[in-house]
Amino acid sequence: MNSYVIGIDGGGTKTEAVLADDCGNIITTVKVGPTNPNAISEIKLLQTFEELFNQLKDRTSVCFKKVTTIFAGISGAASKESSQQIYQIISRCVPSWISIHIEPDSINALYSGTYGKPGIVQICGTGSITYGMNDNMVHGRVGGWGHLFGDEGSGYDIGKQGISAALEYFDGRGLETVLLHKFYNEYQAENGREIIERIYKSSNSKQIISAASKIVFNAFKEDDIVSKQIILGVSNQIVNNIQTLRKQLFDGCYGNIEVILCGGVFNDQTVLLPIVRRKLFASDINLSVIAPKLPPVGGAVAGAFMKSGKELNSKVIERFINGMK
Repeated sequence: MNSYVIGIDGGGTKTEAVLADDCGNIITTVKVGPTNPNAISEIKLLQTFEELFNQLKDRTSVCFKKVTTIFAGISGAASKESSQQIYQIISRCVPSWISIHIEPDSINALYSGTYGKPGIVQICGTGSITYGMNDNMVHGRVGGWGHLFGDEGSGYDIGKQGISAALEYFDGRGLETVLLHKFYNEYQAENGREIIERIYKSSNSKQIISAASKIVFNAFKEDDIVSKQIILGVSNQIVNNIQTLRKQLFDGCYGNIEVILCGGVFNDQTVLLPIVRRKLFASDINLSVIAPKLPPVGGAVAGAFMKSGKELNSKVIERFINGMK
């Protein structure tokens, strides 16, 4: 008789859950609002999780009664207090026999490539963080301090550098770059002041700046020297963060260490990903770079398999990957 697990990937804007059986078949998926405990009230947090589990029950009532394990990787759950808060809320929403495991959402991203095994994950989306776990289940992190104080290699970081370089060229104090005219077209602007006005007057300036990273990538492909300098500089920072965490978690380890590169910055696998892969291999042949085939919620399901003691063999993984497509 089949048993079932639930994997949850929760963030500051949305939350996704997948219910799967022990053969890797996806039964259903559900998407609801944010579940970051630092971004919403406890009442709203409870309401969102109630909505999530009610949808799962309504869609798969028979399967839901056979769920054994829930693995929830939630943004903002890094502290003991927030993790316990989420655990207690989920406990109110599901039967008492279900085993519940709460982790930071970075673990989902790691498991999306390692399928529950140790390793390092470099997440570069709007923000960035380097996270990892070793064979002793010791967790570690480098960076991830937000766009004001860090987030090296994030979309925001790359976009900001690109806009700054374009404005320096506009002033006459920077190198010539095609970025300036690309930003003119992007923001329907005719000068540097209008570029800034479009961004500052927007209600979502952080997202706009992050999206500008795609323009830097396009200019990089056109052999723009300034964009190349930005991308190479960012790659150096990313490699340094990964090497730093490797020393913290895997010092003395000479076996294969999987490094997962995920997030929107790596979606275009022709720009930053091959550069980082090449530099990491040159620095340490034990680092194996992987672009994950699963989304983060898939990593949460892998975590649920691991916690429940179910076998996550190659056939189960392949079936799950195909199902997620």
